[in-house]
Amino acid sequence: MNVWLQSLIGLIFPKACRLCLTDLILLETEICLNCKDSFAKTYTELSSSNYAKNRLMGRLHLQEANALYIYRKGTNVQKLIYHIKYYNAQKLAVESGRDLGLILKDGPNAYDVIIPIPLHKKKLKKRGYNQAELISKGVAEILNIPSDCNSVLKEINTNSQTRSGRYLRWLNVKEVFTIQPNADLNNKHILIVDDVLTTGATIEACAQSIISKFSNCQISIATLAIASRY
Repeated sequence: MNVWLQSLIGLIFPKACRLCLTDLILLETEICLNCKDSFAKTYTELSSSNYAKNRLMGRLHLQEANALYIYRKGTNVQKLIYHIKYYNAQKLAVESGRDLGLILKDGPNAYDVIIPIPLHKKKLKKRGYNQAELISKGVAEILNIPSDCNSVLKEINTNSQTRSGRYLRWLNVKEVFTIQPNADLNNKHILIVDDVLTTGATIEACAQSIISKFSNCQISIATLAIASRY
């Protein structure tokens, strides 16, 4: 769309930032730049002490682990995740996935395929979309690699894990993921993508289900945010 036409439409039908409700200006799409600038970044791609990777140390061998933002209660990052997860902010999920993809683009390793953490079909029907798939779509656009939403399925519908500790989360997802018979993940570097890394139980369970079938694959993870406490 022509930039001037887009600006004119914005004046006639102003669109508000999803987080602070101020009117968006030219080139702002879902959230304003002030809100985006307020997000606490992890800079995991630059840090020698990668706490995204450390959170799964001893439980899962990873090539890389990246999280874009730090998730804390009461912050705009929490609002971002809630809008993406519960308030149908599908365009915002894709846009945020592109932001995540930008920190992965110049990483040391090349990925072959993205696996978004799947939702159970009942939860998918209720919510109407899988936020991890939408984030993965944005990442895939930047990295120019496929996002595979069919090879790994969530066959058991688990309870919400928001208030669960590490052990209960692990029990809740231990054997819920299955690999489809036609999955082709041999000798591939797989990037598992999700919205938030909390204890890591969900990503660990998904990765272990893949490794159990394809022991020669490599696993990396990327999430939009990582919880500062869990």
